[in-house]
Amino acid sequence: MCFQGGAPNYFPCSFSAPDCQPCFLESKFKVSPDVTRYNSANDDNYTQAGTFYSEVLSEEERRRLCQNLAGALKGAQVFIQERMVQHLMAIHPDYGKQVQSLLTKHNAEAQKNSNVHVYTRPTAINASAKMDPDTVVTIVNPVEHPRDYVVWSICSFFHANPFCLGLLALIFSFKARDMKVIGDLQRARGYSQWALGFNVAALIILFLTILILVIVFGIIPFSSYLINSY
Repeated sequence: MCFQGGAPNYFPCSFSAPDCQPCFLESKFKVSPDVTRYNSANDDNYTQAGTFYSEVLSEEERRRLCQNLAGALKGAQVFIQERMVQHLMAIHPDYGKQVQSLLTKHNAEAQKNSNVHVYTRPTAINASAKMDPDTVVTIVNPVEHPRDYVVWSICSFFHANPFCLGLLALIFSFKARDMKVIGDLQRARGYSQWALGFNVAALIILFLTILILVIVFGIIPFSSYLINSY
């Protein structure tokens, strides 16, 4: 699977996939006889699979098959699960019912134990129906990106850089930003915490330095003046 611009670009696809364009079909070439593409959309893809399910597999093998298929489908969106169950019902009603029962149980447990939203479709989808090319699945609860504190680090570097703390904060801020760009959020959070720590340390030292200077050059001389005046 490959992605481009944040959206899947493979075909067939359930998420705004490209449609077939007749003008881009490959040209046929002569062998003996002519060879060209064959549209298999109307082929019978169910009878042979149904015979295998009902007449070849034992009851235990059918149970394991349903469990394995449900385990592979449980991570898909609900409307995709429903579409696959429609295919299984066409193969054999018992096949579809067993897989649907396992998926229903899993989806109920997933909603209890996770804050990830499960998406459904407003109406059931026929297995042979064409997917609406404008269908978009919106992902909610996005992962929160850590802050890089670049602006704060720049201010610390130019205005509060005791013991090079501002420089260190700036370096770790840029590292945090680089990790966010490449998608390594775990390392980005680590660098972000270091940048925050250096910025806070630089700010505290700057505050204490100003306080000491005010005491030494302001309060103490003024107190001495008051004492001497009496």
